[in-house]
Amino acid sequence: MAYAHTTPVVYAAKRTPHGLFGGQCFSLHAHEWMSPLLRACAQESQGHEVRSVVLGCVLSAGLGQAPARQATLTAGLPDHTHAMHINKVCGSGMMAVIHACQDLYHDPAQLILAGGMESMSGAPCLVNGRFGYRFGHQTAQDHLLYDGLEDAYDGEPMGCLAEDVATSHKLSRDVQDDYAIHSAKRALEADESGFFDQERMPIKGHKHTLDRDETLSRVKVERVKTLTPAFKKDGTITPATSSALADGASVLGLTSWSHLKNTQLQPRAAIVGWASFSGPPRAFTLAPIGAVNQLLHDLSWRVEDVDAWEVNEAFAVVPLALQKTLGLSQDNLNMWGGALALGHPLGSSGSRILVTLLHVLEHTQGRRGVAAICIGGGEGLAVAMERIDREGLPRLTHLC
Repeated sequence: MAYAHTTPVVYAAKRTPHGLFGGQCFSLHAHEWMSPLLRACAQESQGHEVRSVVLGCVLSAGLGQAPARQATLTAGLPDHTHAMHINKVCGSGMMAVIHACQDLYHDPAQLILAGGMESMSGAPCLVNGRFGYRFGHQTAQDHLLYDGLEDAYDGEPMGCLAEDVATSHKLSRDVQDDYAIHSAKRALEADESGFFDQERMPIKGHKHTLDRDETLSRVKVERVKTLTPAFKKDGTITPATSSALADGASVLGLTSWSHLKNTQLQPRAAIVGWASFSGPPRAFTLAPIGAVNQLLHDLSWRVEDVDAWEVNEAFAVVPLALQKTLGLSQDNLNMWGGALALGHPLGSSGSRILVTLLHVLEHTQGRRGVAAICIGGGEGLAVAMERIDREGLPRLTHLC
C-alpha cells in the first residue's frame, strides 16, 4: 500500500497501566505519568530528533505552567523541543494526535509525539477567593467534577445526560449490564492473556511500580446486575455501566510517509482520516455517531470494511448507541474491553483507544480500524487507521 507523501504514519504507540482513583500511584502528577512514555518513544526514534510534543490534559489546575512542556523536559528531550497542551475534554488525547497529523501535512520532515495524560487523583478543590471573603459560609468547587464530569450548561453530571439517551434509544438496564459484563470479561481476558503487554509500559510511582492496570482489580462481573443506579433513582446506568475514574497516559510517535525514507523507523499504521461532529450538549453520547458517519463518507468506507472498532466507553450507552445506529458487530467492537473496566483518564482516553486499536489490528492481522470518542459539550471525534504490513517495508526505499 502506497500513501501520499504527507500521510501521517505511526511508528510507536504506548500507554501506562491505568491507576485507580486514589490508588498506589495517586501522588503522581499528570506530567509524571507521561514523561516515561515520551522518553521511551524518543528512544524508539533511533536517534532522529523529535521536533514537537502535543499532549492533551483536562484537569490542569495546580499542575504548574505548561504541563506538556513539563512532561517534555522531564522526559529528557532537548530544550528546543516544542510542546503544546490541548484541552478538549475527553477528546483531548485524540485531538492532540489529530493536531500532530495536521502539522505533518504542513511540514512532513519531522517526528512528533502526541497523546494525552491525566491524574484524576490529583485534581484539587478550587476556592473562589481571589479578592477575599467578606462574610458568611464559602464553598469549594471540585476541579474534577466542575471541569471534567459536569455539564457546563445545565450543571448536571454527565451520567444524567447519558440516562436521557438510554431512554430515547431504548437501551434498557439489562442491555447495558450485558454489554458491561461482556466488555469486562474481554478486558480481563486480554490482561490475563498478555495482549496488553505490548502496549503497556510499567510506571514507577513515588513508592510503588505499576505494571498492570490497577483498575481491573475492582472489576466484579458477578455483581454487575446487583448494583443500584448511579445518577437517577429510577435510572438504568450504574457504576458498572459508567467508566471508572482513573489516572494514566498514552502516546503515539508520528512522522510522515515520505520522511520514513530518511529514517530506519518501522511504520506500523497510517492515519488515513479523521472527522469531528458537534451537536446538542445533552446528546454528547451520540456525537461519535455523527463523527463516524462523516469519516466513513470521507473515506468511502462501509461499516463492513472496518476490521476493528474502538469506541470509548464513557458509558455503555456510547458504544451501544453507535452499534445500534450503524449496525456494528459486537465481534470487532472493543475487542479487548474498554473504559468500563480499564477506567477513563480524561485527557488520555482519546489517544489510549488509538494505541489499543493499533495493537488489536496487529494482533488480529486486521487492516482497517476506527476509533471514536464522545466529548462533553456535545462533540465527538473519530480517527481511521490502516495497519501497514511489515512485508511491504522494502518498498519504502523507493519512496519519492
